[in-house]
Amino acid sequence: MERLAVKSYAKLNLFLEICKKRKDGFHEIESIFQEIDLADELRFSLRQDGAINLDCDNPEIPTGDSNLVLRAARRLQAESGVSLGADIELCKRIPVGGGLGGGSGNAAATLQALNFLWDAELPEETLESLAGELGSDVVFFLHGGACLCRGRGELVEPLAASLELEAVLIIPEWGISSEAAYQALTPGNFGARSAKDLVEAIMARDISRLAANCFNRFENVVFKMEPRQGQLFKRLHNLGFDALRMSGSGSTLFCIVTPGQDPARMVKQAQECKGVARALLVKNAPPRTI
Repeated sequence: MERLAVKSYAKLNLFLEICKKRKDGFHEIESIFQEIDLADELRFSLRQDGAINLDCDNPEIPTGDSNLVLRAARRLQAESGVSLGADIELCKRIPVGGGLGGGSGNAAATLQALNFLWDAELPEETLESLAGELGSDVVFFLHGGACLCRGRGELVEPLAASLELEAVLIIPEWGISSEAAYQALTPGNFGARSAKDLVEAIMARDISRLAANCFNRFENVVFKMEPRQGQLFKRLHNLGFDALRMSGSGSTLFCIVTPGQDPARMVKQAQECKGVARALLVKNAPPRTI
């Protein structure tokens, strides 16, 4: 095989608690990640000369050494010892600075795709180790589905239930820097809320209970950083988006669709709301093919 195209899916944080700041500078979290069907696409073409090149259709995305796709490819190449390379095309659909894990998902997809394309045959444990080096969320995207994540996000426990959910995704006209959001945290922002109730709702496949137990500790921090974020949240809540939450450190908001609600009407209402760049309905990501 000389070419391979893969989807790189986004995620929602159905639950996100910030527990404390660790001695290594990272923050201890407890979170439930859910992979959704909004996706970037990565196309890989085999090279025999060992060179690795990256192109992206979004000019906002740097394609130099800082890009997680390039870093993942080079780290895999070094670890496996293969002499092959690749030309990589990144077709970006997941918003930047949206709290949806686009860059982390791209890195994980690159590790899995090139491990296959190069016949490197590195085991899952090695891929997870490489993913942990690249970023806190990258390990999750090797698993996908719904997972309980702890530590700095790299301790991943897949949840066996196949929960079918729909959510209205609301993408604001602005992004939020994850780095800036984490830097804004103080001990007063830390909490000890447990994801236990949400895990039980997922395992019971109870959408209404799930919607009622979604939580994100970052919301108040980000609303102070970016007042437009809090204003948009309030406008949507006043429109009846009762189960509204923010994903990650923002800026994307989402609302789980519960029985009896009209998702098409909710999308239309959100799209017409001031400050919204795009609103769409998302579902669970499909099963992995690699």
